[in-house]
Amino acid sequence: MPRNLFLSFPGTNNYVECNYHPEGKPEEKIENVKYVQEALIQLYCQDFGSEDALYFFLTADSRSRNWENDGQFNKETKQYNLPNRGLAERLEGLRDKGLIRAAVNPVSIPEGFSTEQVWDIFQTVYDCLQPGDRVILDITHAFRSLPMLGMALIHYAKALKQIEVAGIYYGAFEKLGPAPVVAKWPLEERNAPILNLQSFSELQDWTAAAHDFVQYGKPDKWNTLANKKIDPILKETQGGDEVARNIRDINTYIQQLTPILNTNRGAELLNFRFDRLNEILNNFSADRSYIKPLNPIVEEVKQKVAPFFNAGPLSWMEGVNWCIQHELIQQGITQLQEGLLTWLCQYFDELQIAGDFFDWKKEPPRTLLSSALSFLPGPPHESEWGGPIGKHKEIGKRVLRFPLIKRLATTYQDLGRIRNDINHGGYTRTTKASDFSEALRQYAAEINKIITLEAEVLGKEPSGLLNLSNHPASGWPDNQKKLGRELYGSIDDLPFPQIDPDWSHEKVEALADDYFNRVLRRRPAAVHLMGEMTFTLALVQRLKAAGILCLASTTNRLVKEENGQKIVRFQFVRFRAY
Repeated sequence: MPRNLFLSFPGTNNYVECNYHPEGKPEEKIENVKYVQEALIQLYCQDFGSEDALYFFLTADSRSRNWENDGQFNKETKQYNLPNRGLAERLEGLRDKGLIRAAVNPVSIPEGFSTEQVWDIFQTVYDCLQPGDRVILDITHAFRSLPMLGMALIHYAKALKQIEVAGIYYGAFEKLGPAPVVAKWPLEERNAPILNLQSFSELQDWTAAAHDFVQYGKPDKWNTLANKKIDPILKETQGGDEVARNIRDINTYIQQLTPILNTNRGAELLNFRFDRLNEILNNFSADRSYIKPLNPIVEEVKQKVAPFFNAGPLSWMEGVNWCIQHELIQQGITQLQEGLLTWLCQYFDELQIAGDFFDWKKEPPRTLLSSALSFLPGPPHESEWGGPIGKHKEIGKRVLRFPLIKRLATTYQDLGRIRNDINHGGYTRTTKASDFSEALRQYAAEINKIITLEAEVLGKEPSGLLNLSNHPASGWPDNQKKLGRELYGSIDDLPFPQIDPDWSHEKVEALADDYFNRVLRRRPAAVHLMGEMTFTLALVQRLKAAGILCLASTTNRLVKEENGQKIVRFQFVRFRAY
């Protein structure tokens, strides 16, 4: 059975009696307590039993001055012998009243004046924890490095001992004012709030969960948090917390998406409701979030899945990119080959070269296309054509006339060989394990480059202005936004990438290739492109060669002097084509 633990770091000051209450709930105050621990235990440790424990980590000074009796500084005697009822005796008083049943454990710790001592404190506290403990942490009177150490230790113990953090509390006496002043007030006016800082610990959990998903494509931690942390919020608000529901909905879609990607469910990927996931992510609001910094974390998740939102028929290619990012090599190879066949079925179906033959869900058109891609550069005599391409020779001939098939053939054949090799487990060929990853990247880039140049066959007419810069269109001056909409109807953002100044020319060129494909998939009427110069030049060259209008914004540089300082402001004038 997991234990309940209360961990506290008593201080050394001569504290003033007051009334402590949970933040926003003055009616629940604990009256006339000198030590915040008295109030915290009565408020939050009521369900602690004899098997549970209260730990008080004491330096030599905090032990003599506040744990034991009569240890405060006496101005008259100039010694530390001022009459004072210490925390230990006060806790015994609570036990006598039946308000404490758990074991009280005073634990000695060093002062923390050196790195070695801080690590000693860390280890001492950690050794008090057992796997699965439910922990309440009091950081009210912790000093110097202890609050930071406490938070780090809690995060560490959550990972290694799977403890549960039930609360992190801070008694905000200082909100009332200086202690000597407050001591002169009537007791009934000394009402200090207790802040629950548990959300900071939860933020660490959410950050780790988002990192696992963004970096490794693993949603398990996110799923655990979405269910464990959100349920109490929904219960408390009777289902009225929109943020909690959004988190749960986001989690539902993530839990559906990742198995689809991990197990190559191509049809499910094409039919996945990315529009709904995008809508839910956009609905998340920091203003209503119970942990406000959670919003940027959700934004990280959104950026992770954002490439799928506008991919449309090319969602399978984003699935391949996902596999490459997360070293799902076998899945990526399979998805690349089968996704290409699906896309080609859609391509030829859109052109209506064979009626309704190219239904990607049926086997004959897929096999026909695979045969056509395997025939090149020199197809065998028609008499040797077998299977669907032999049965539908006229359709096969039409397919073979397309330059697109010729451009894809070599890569498709190479892809088929490594797919066969990896699926046979390395028993029939001698390809090195490390070569598969590089081959997948190479073939994905080659296929992606070819098919994106054909995307207009499947997509809508080019429209809108795509803003690829470090300045989101939402922050543009009104006249710039107005002109952009007048000329192109709408404005969308594609954030400008971070370009490391140490990158080689080849790496910048590779990034330009990546963004060239991203822009092509957006099908913009024009691109507003401004940023790091070498990347911008490389991308402009690619986009112009593909017939895409590239624009820069021109400005007037307005300078005026105020109080001896030059104030520079830039005023938008017009868009100018590269």
